[in-house]
Amino acid sequence: MSCLKPQAPSFVITPASAVDADDLEQPGPPLDNDRVYGEIRRIVRDHADLIVDVATLSDKDDLFRAGLISHAMIDVMLALEDQFGVQFPERMLRRSVFQSIDTIAAALTELRTQASARG
Repeated sequence: MSCLKPQAPSFVITPASAVDADDLEQPGPPLDNDRVYGEIRRIVRDHADLIVDVATLSDKDDLFRAGLISHAMIDVMLALEDQFGVQFPERMLRRSVFQSIDTIAAALTELRTQASARG
C-alpha cells in the first residue's frame, strides 16, 4: 500500500537586490495612516522575532538587519493576510517586499487596491 504525503507549496525567496521596493505597483493612495502602520508594527513585533525592539526602528529601517529571517518573514506574511484580508501572490514572496515597514505598507496598498478593483 502506497501512502502519498501532501507536499507543501514551493516558493523562492529572492535576495533583496532581485526586486527593488520602488518596483512595487502603487496604483492607489499609500497606506500612511497611523492605524495601519501601527498594525504592521504590532504584527512585526509579535511574529518577526527581531533582535531589536520594533519601536526603535524607523519605517524605512531594514528588518532583515534587525534580525528578520525567512521563516519569520512567512509568519509575518500570514499574520498580515489575516489582519488585512489580503493574500500575497507568489511574485510578492520576496525579501524586498518585507524589507521595511514602508515596503510592507506599499505591498498592502497594492493588494488592497487590486482587491477593491475586482470587487
